[in-house]
Amino acid sequence: MKKENGHLNMLIGDKYRITVLTDRLIRLEYSENGRFEDRASFAVTNRDFFFKDQNTGHEGRNEENAAVTENIQVSDSENLLTIETKYLFLTYDKKEFSSLGLSIRLKDTGIVWNYGDNYTDWSNLGGTARTLDDADGKVNLEKGIFGKNGYACIDDSKTPVFEGEELVNRSEDAVDAYFFGYGRDYYNGLRDFCMLCGRMPMIPRYALGNWWSRYYRYTEDSYMDVVEHFAKEQIPISVAVIDMDWHITEVDPRYGSGWTGYSWNKDLFPDHKRFLKKLHDNKLSVTLNLHPADGIRPFEDMYEDVASAMREKTCGNTGAKNIESGTSGSCVNDVNTAGSTSDSCVNDVNTAGSTSDSSGSEYQNYENGVEFDFGNKTFRDVYFDKVMHPYEEDGVDFWWIDWQQGTGRKPTDVDPLLLLNHYHYMDQEKRNLRPMIFSRYAGIGSHRYPVGFSGDSHATWKSLEFQPFFTSTASNIAYGTWSHDIGGHMLGDKNDDRLIRWIEYGVFSPIMRIHSSCSPFFNKEPWLLDEPYRQIVKKFMRLRHELIPYLYTENHRAYEESKPLVRPMYYDYSEEMGDESYEVRNQYGFGDNLLVCAITSPDDDELRLGSTRALIPAGRWYDIFNGRIYDCDSNRVRKLYRNLSEIPVLLPAGGIVPMARLQDENNCKDSNGCENGEVPGRLLNDTGNPEKLRILVGGGASGSYKLYEDDGITMNFTDGASVETEISVAYDYESCTILFTITPAAGDLSLIPDKRDYEIVFFGVKASGGRIQVGDSETEIAAAISFDRVKTIVTVPATCVSEKVLITLKGVVLLENDYRKLAFEILDRAWIKTMDKELVFNKLNTLPKEHFACWLRTADVSEKLKRAIEEVL
Repeated sequence: MKKENGHLNMLIGDKYRITVLTDRLIRLEYSENGRFEDRASFAVTNRDFFFKDQNTGHEGRNEENAAVTENIQVSDSENLLTIETKYLFLTYDKKEFSSLGLSIRLKDTGIVWNYGDNYTDWSNLGGTARTLDDADGKVNLEKGIFGKNGYACIDDSKTPVFEGEELVNRSEDAVDAYFFGYGRDYYNGLRDFCMLCGRMPMIPRYALGNWWSRYYRYTEDSYMDVVEHFAKEQIPISVAVIDMDWHITEVDPRYGSGWTGYSWNKDLFPDHKRFLKKLHDNKLSVTLNLHPADGIRPFEDMYEDVASAMREKTCGNTGAKNIESGTSGSCVNDVNTAGSTSDSCVNDVNTAGSTSDSSGSEYQNYENGVEFDFGNKTFRDVYFDKVMHPYEEDGVDFWWIDWQQGTGRKPTDVDPLLLLNHYHYMDQEKRNLRPMIFSRYAGIGSHRYPVGFSGDSHATWKSLEFQPFFTSTASNIAYGTWSHDIGGHMLGDKNDDRLIRWIEYGVFSPIMRIHSSCSPFFNKEPWLLDEPYRQIVKKFMRLRHELIPYLYTENHRAYEESKPLVRPMYYDYSEEMGDESYEVRNQYGFGDNLLVCAITSPDDDELRLGSTRALIPAGRWYDIFNGRIYDCDSNRVRKLYRNLSEIPVLLPAGGIVPMARLQDENNCKDSNGCENGEVPGRLLNDTGNPEKLRILVGGGASGSYKLYEDDGITMNFTDGASVETEISVAYDYESCTILFTITPAAGDLSLIPDKRDYEIVFFGVKASGGRIQVGDSETEIAAAISFDRVKTIVTVPATCVSEKVLITLKGVVLLENDYRKLAFEILDRAWIKTMDKELVFNKLNTLPKEHFACWLRTADVSEKLKRAIEEVL
């Protein structure tokens, strides 16, 4: 292959350039003037997949140091170019790209992609979308990097590029596309995509807890009442979201609407620093809503500082760039980046609202304010320095960038959403803060700027039905941190069953943020719900907080291994299950060791149970809520049924899930909520590395898991400031023993507690005895072991994290479902004829299980009842 810039992976002609990035990823460029793009784009930040080893002189993949170029076969004649890799065969006629002249064949399947063939887009498995605003159910998705045909093509031709640190639109009219031919090798495809387009970042640890959000005209006192109510309910929250009413919203009509605002509403929050401190004292991180489109107008508290800083930066002492304000000579508004100069530039601001030009004349220039222009570095620097950073110093942890004003005022503008996301994120990162924003999706490459705000969806079953699929499919473009308005934002109707199902899904989604409109009839505060809804919400919100150690470890896995938290089922099961793995749209992998089956439709009127269609992989699986056992010799797709207080969440045999055990504040007595001056919710809301761990273990197989921890809020982890703890289980069928090991924590131990309590929950097994060894000390297990019908529980008191913990369980028996009890519960709950119940119940108790199963298949009773009972057999 021809060499360019020292690389051997490019084929270059007068008007084309083809770059083999991996044996399954090819860049395709065509330009009539022969000029090609080498700058990073918003989507693609790294094309340097090859390097030359200084010792061997070989060129290879960055991660693997493999000489990939040696496996590339090229045939280059006058009118035909072919390139062959291990997996792909490219044919090109050296003319302008066309469906007849450029094709790529997948060698393992023979399937051919032709350039520009839009009719094959049905094969694309989808990526994600900019927003779910005003959506009642499905929306169209942009493309992802995978297709059922084994390929996808992503167009980067119009994406803005980086000119230094500035994002600018491309000036060339050229084709710049990337062909992904990964077949069903989804994880390698994501790995290479993240090498091309940037890693999935680590988000702050606090973001993985419960967020409270409501579009509501709160005051300092009313918001703190909400915080204290959560504490009294023993429900942890970690992020306090303040929607737009934190700022002044009633403004002089000459300035437009109050949608944009930067000045605290002192009628509602008379001392915002005090308010933010109260939230932090309760271990809450804080985000404020921004609609920045109207800029900094004259009524804002910081307007004069912003105007003065803009004037100083754009005028200086030696002349000035022209400031387009609509008021002759004004320095206050939009900077003309073309750089023209004018002697009428104003050099200082008269605090009465007038300005003086170089001749000494005075005129008003406060009419329009400082226009919002994030493509202007001068404005951007002033914006951060005079507006954002002071509020962050006061206690704002991150910003909810609620941009809804389109993709720019002029066709040549770079999309402001893209600019806001990038520069806000980078502003935090350069200060060694763990960056996080809360904003809408701005196209391929947006996975580098979490968290995603999916917008104002309708409160309907159709919206809930779509969100699990929408979230898992976003993984096909590495967008792994969508945050939805759990429960729906607006419209719809009141339905507490649907709210519960939505919260259950939210707990097993990337971000758990309950949100709603300001309607007085749209209340999601748990204490305002009737029973049993109130207790179910409490159960699931507490569970979300308990899951943080697992979620954070999986967040690190996404960063380190490019494996997103939420994974469509076809990522792991398409080879065995084929099309069926693509059809269980509401089921997904949740990290390495859980499968979640969301229930997104009303309960059946007859069974009074919710249901979901799920793929049960071969092997032994346990539902973490009820211990129900699924033991399959082969993969199966079936309906799963649950009452309102549960959804199916499956743990495999050998699977390990580390969780926190919550600190309860049960001694609250005084008017402030706790005795001895404790702050309500302080311990409950803490998302730090916990002193107490509950570890779920799937009995009946061996496995291991590495718990990852760091400080959760800085970038110090990139320099190795972290801790890993290896947890493993070994099951021996012959000797009926389980060996469970927690190895000494390795790394910077100052980041975690010195000692930890452990509760280990072994699903699906019963043990007759055993021993616990901590360091050199060994004790009988009798006092530390308990059994509750579906699992064995072992407790280990406070133990140094630098010591090894070894638990030996003996006389281990693998349990089976008590199918008669479970079937009776289904019958008892169902609203069907009593005669039918008694018929089934009689056969259940008189026939062996296999005979009963055969009888049930042909019995003259409800088909839905049959399916529900068959699940527990």
